[in-house]
Amino acid sequence: MEICCLTDEHVAQTLNYLKVSGNKLGMLVNFGRGKLEYKRLVL
Repeated sequence: MEICCLTDEHVAQTLNYLKVSGNKLGMLVNFGRGKLEYKRLVL
């Protein structure tokens, strides 16, 4: 499965993982495009 872009669903899922795990920092990274796409998420 190829991800074309980071969506609000990806952000929401990452935030849920952060809350459950107790971590405060998360990174969403997409290498599937010609240009690196990333988001840094902080609780």
